[in-house]
Amino acid sequence: MDGMYPLDLYQNPRSAIVPDNASGMRRRFIEAAIIFAVFVFIPAILIENLIGQYEDEREKILERTYQDRARDLIVRLNTGIDRLTLIEERLQVFRKRAETLLHGDKLDAENSRSLTIFSRKQFPRDTLFLCLDDKGNLLQPRGLAAPFKRKAWEALFGLLRKPRGMNSDQISHANNLIKSAMGDIIEPHFLRQSFKRPLNILREGNAQAMRILTLHSSGNPRNPGAELGHLILFIPTGRARFALELESIVKRLSDANAEVGGYWQSRQEGRGTDLLTDNFMHGLLLMLENGQGFYSFQGMTCLARFWSQDPDLVLIAAVRHTSLAARQSERIVKAIRWLVQAGAIVAGLLLLAFVLGSLRLNFSLKAKFRLAAFFLAGFPFLAMVVWGVSHLLNVAEFRQNETGKRLEGLLSNVEQYVASEISRTQKKLQAVNDLKEIRQVSKESELRSIFREFEEKGLYEVVYGRQGENAISIMSRTLKPRNTFQGPRFGTMMNKLFQTGGINLLETAQNSASEIDSFLDVGSENRFPFDRLNLVCFAGDSGFYFVSFFKDRFGKAQGAFGVVLEFQKFCKLALANWLREEKPRNCRVFLRSSTSRGIHAVPRNRFLKNVVDLIEKTRERIFKPVEIGGRKYMILGRPLAALETVALAVIPFEEFSGLYPATIRFMAIFGFLATLSLIFFSDLLVFIFLRPILGIGALIRKVEEGRYEARSPIWATEELGTLASCFNRMVEGLHQKARMLPFLSRDLLEKSQVSSEVLIEPRHVAVSFAGIRDFSELEKRLSPEETMALMSEFLGKCEIWVRRWGGEIDKFLGDSAMAVFWEGGTDPSEERAVRAAIDLRRDMASWALKRKNAGLLEIRFGVGITVGNVIGGHIGSLRKRLDFTVIGDTVNLAARLEKLASRDGNPSILAASEVFGKPLKGIRTRLTSIQNVRGRAGAISVYEVEPDGN
Repeated sequence: MDGMYPLDLYQNPRSAIVPDNASGMRRRFIEAAIIFAVFVFIPAILIENLIGQYEDEREKILERTYQDRARDLIVRLNTGIDRLTLIEERLQVFRKRAETLLHGDKLDAENSRSLTIFSRKQFPRDTLFLCLDDKGNLLQPRGLAAPFKRKAWEALFGLLRKPRGMNSDQISHANNLIKSAMGDIIEPHFLRQSFKRPLNILREGNAQAMRILTLHSSGNPRNPGAELGHLILFIPTGRARFALELESIVKRLSDANAEVGGYWQSRQEGRGTDLLTDNFMHGLLLMLENGQGFYSFQGMTCLARFWSQDPDLVLIAAVRHTSLAARQSERIVKAIRWLVQAGAIVAGLLLLAFVLGSLRLNFSLKAKFRLAAFFLAGFPFLAMVVWGVSHLLNVAEFRQNETGKRLEGLLSNVEQYVASEISRTQKKLQAVNDLKEIRQVSKESELRSIFREFEEKGLYEVVYGRQGENAISIMSRTLKPRNTFQGPRFGTMMNKLFQTGGINLLETAQNSASEIDSFLDVGSENRFPFDRLNLVCFAGDSGFYFVSFFKDRFGKAQGAFGVVLEFQKFCKLALANWLREEKPRNCRVFLRSSTSRGIHAVPRNRFLKNVVDLIEKTRERIFKPVEIGGRKYMILGRPLAALETVALAVIPFEEFSGLYPATIRFMAIFGFLATLSLIFFSDLLVFIFLRPILGIGALIRKVEEGRYEARSPIWATEELGTLASCFNRMVEGLHQKARMLPFLSRDLLEKSQVSSEVLIEPRHVAVSFAGIRDFSELEKRLSPEETMALMSEFLGKCEIWVRRWGGEIDKFLGDSAMAVFWEGGTDPSEERAVRAAIDLRRDMASWALKRKNAGLLEIRFGVGITVGNVIGGHIGSLRKRLDFTVIGDTVNLAARLEKLASRDGNPSILAASEVFGKPLKGIRTRLTSIQNVRGRAGAISVYEVEPDGN
């Protein structure tokens, strides 16, 4: 009995099983801590993490919603107090009143007097008000002063309304009036927009809004009736602050959930609501100056923006966080968090009471087994629920990001398409310079035939000239052609550009505008680049300018041509081609230019139109999910880079696409089936697993009593059967040790617990080494990956042939392999080692041929073989690592021979003379000149090994 328990367990064997009170209490604390961590703390942390993720996502969505609403309010406020918008509203009211006053009569000197007097009551005092009849003749109101420069104003109106019917004198009068009143860089086509909307211009140094109104006999815009006359108005805008209009729009847009206001920096006062006081708006202004436009404060999201027309005025919008769904969701989240925290506290207190003994669980092992089964199944189920909800959130975020990337890629594709179109057009223009015909142009028709293909690219004008000759100029077919430079806009600019290349033309304007001189920067180092398309914003317009010089064989410029492409028309055609060619699947792209001449592929939906307006006003990127007509979409809108165009991409989008209901159904069904399965399988597991274990426990108690005849029945061949078998063998071993223990001393038992001896014995074996020659040189010429692949393939071949001939790989030494062939079997160990080396050489020859045909580096190898006595045993540390190997002079000699093989003209396989103590059938040997090896005293005989060919 006592012999079963060595060391200090001889006298009290039960001390190894029954702990004292202190260790038992400590163990219970540890077990309780583990149970609390696994079944309470970790699930609580997971649920808290899930709640945190949900709250973060909800806050992001709500914040984006509030920010979008604040942007929308800013846009509506900006539009509501827009100077030109207010002026247009007032002009439309004035138009209706004027048409009412005329009573269907055409405008003449009599009724123009009434309109002039009425206009003085509606507009500022220094407003310029001109009346023209239906034929465009300027009227002098009866009893009032005659208009100044009458012919010039009539010419200007005719040029803006019907330019094709104008003669050269009228065009000259109109251009002179534009130049004297509005500056050198204003273009007539820009002023033509005044028929549709007010234009901001600088007339005689004052900021004014220009508008041309056409009066009709009927006030119905769809059926205006006959024209009664025209009105030209120049309304001052520079001194307007629109305080009353701002206060009116603030009252109209502010409500219980949102408030707007405006703040003038120079006067440090504003117009706002009770919340948006002057001090509060001043604080938002300071934050805006620091780069922070959005600001969240006490349940509100505030946005501040400088007014686009006057940076002195700051527009402010404040949106309250009043979402009913958000408040309900917040209450639910708080309730769940409180339940989780309360449940964790209660579970912790119960476990503490159980450890201290205040709470005793007098459960049987079966009941504890069932309870543990429920707990173990409950944790994965809870983890699955957490994973399911987290997975839904991650899937929604992932799909949203992927959709955003797709939409962004679509808009980037639009920009890239236009950029590619610019590059293709530039190459075509460069190719024109290589044409022989371009050097022989003498009239407009020839020039037009060369540049006809650029009509579809937005061609506006082409100027051509040779040294000392008159210039030839053509314009788009929709415009009147001209043969000489007229005005400083394009003619003078091309004249300057031609002069920089050494081309001087006849009949060109000699007096250029100062704006053009400073713009071109002629004479400076930063010259206008030639032979490439250059986007130029000049004279209130944007266009592509291309200037190229053709030279003689000495490199001297003979002439030049300049081309202007309308930027907006070019972009319009390119974008229209993209919409027609691409047609993105399941996605719509809308494009709207900021000018009337650009593309206007706008959505019909009012909400999407408002989004486009918002992007155009704020110039900000918008990416968010929206709901239109009961269906969810994802929209991405932003200004296209350098294209003066706003793009909006819309794609149907479902965050979960059926995953949400499917996941919920799966978790509910899984939970129900898991509960039923636990009830059934817990009893089944008790019967299958617990009954055999309890039986073994009863047998253990018999063994403790010294009844070694106790044996466990083997119920099955699986783990429980293995456990029963192991238990029976353990009992048999204990029985034998118990019989032997009386004959062993206590010192021997103590030493056996500390260390054990390892068997070491001499053996007669054959040893071979195989290695790659000049491996260092190969490493220099190959990449690390190729080097490792080469070495692995070689060592693999060594292992194949060694194992095939009954040997074992002892170890791999870098690029070499050491093999041991033990005694035993039908063939001697040395013969198997030799035949393995011969087969390896044959395999290496085939491999070398394949590498040579593939143009790879040549591989050479060497093999050394010896046979003799070695010492075999474990080498290493018993506590760390043991390795079985062989050592001795035989091993060293084989390693030396391997290093000599395939070097200095030696054969690839070298074997010591001891290998051929007996003739080997089918193997031919030849004595080599090698007699000494490093590290070995005395001469030796070394043989080359070859098959005899039979």
